[in-house]
Formats: sequence, C-alpha cells, structure tokens
Amino acid sequence: ELEGRQEEELECFSGIFVGDRVVTDKKDIFEKHFYGSFSGTVTLSLIEALYLLESGLLEVFSGKKKLDFNEMWEASLGVEQNLERRYSVYKDLKKRKFVVKTGFKFGSDFRLYEEVKSVEELPHSTYLVSIADKPLPMIEVARAVRLAQNVRKKMIFAFSDGEGNRYVCIERIRV
Repeated sequence: ELEGRQEEELECFSGIFVGDRVVTDKKDIFEKHFYGSFSGTVTLSLIEALYLLESGLLEVFSGKKKLDFNEMWEASLGVEQNLERRYSVYKDLKKRKFVVKTGFKFGSDFRLYEEVKSVEELPHSTYLVSIADKPLPMIEVARAVRLAQNVRKKMIFAFSDGEGNRYVCIERIRV
C-alpha cells in the first residue's frame, strides 16, 4: 500500500493570486510542511493553492476579490497543463499522507517525500511519480526507471482506472 507519514495541522491563511502562482507571507507552511518555495515570501504552485483552498485552509485574493475554488480552478486551467489529472493525483497522494512537490527537474510530474519535519532537516524524496494514462513504450518506462534509480528514488506510474488513481512502482534490480 502506497502511504506516507506526513501529519499536517495548518491554520487558515491568505494569499494573492499572481497569474501562475499564489504568494503568501505565511512562512511556516514552507518551513514546517514544505508547501511552496521560499524567497522572502512563500510562492505556492497553482496545484498546491487549489488543494489548500479546497481544504478550507487558504483564502485566495485577486486584487480585493476573494476567489472561490471554482474561480481559482477556471483561472488555473489555461496555465497548468493537464490540470484535472495532475490535481487528481496530487490530491490522492496528499490524502495518502505524502509531501508532494514538483518532479519537473527529474522529468516526472511529482516527487514524493514520506515525511518532512522541517526544511532545515529536509530528507531526500523517496519516489518520482509520472502520470501515464496512455500506454507507454518500454523505452520510456526504462528511461524513467533508470533516471529514478540514478537519483536514488523509486519510479511510480499513476494511472486512472475510471474509478480513481492506481499506482505501479517499477524498480530496476541487479542480479
């Protein structure tokens, strides 16, 4: 069973929608829970912001207007590729108690941490996740698994079976 160990107790906070991200000064969501990235302020990805908004933990403003989830979703559709599937997988992995971050630099959709107690003592991520809703050529599977192994991670492919998300973990072994 695919499960992390991250426990989250967050207080409601607010952020400002800025086109392709949401910015907030709530530093502890980054420091304690590893949401967003920090550079003076915390910058949340649209998927992180949507998740926190839907969870009732984030209020998003565009100017003086408070956005509800549907308004934020509509604004995100033109910016975030494959938003519906990526958000579905993100939300499912959060429900499974993982810390979910972008996997962009690894050529995947997400990278997963089983638990983050603080960014000061940030462990290495454990898994890379690629959303694969169409048949993948073996060469692509092999490439992804090899890359994951080279960075000491396990490769997970996420599929939709019409009822929810299913995950397949593929590892390369030496014999």
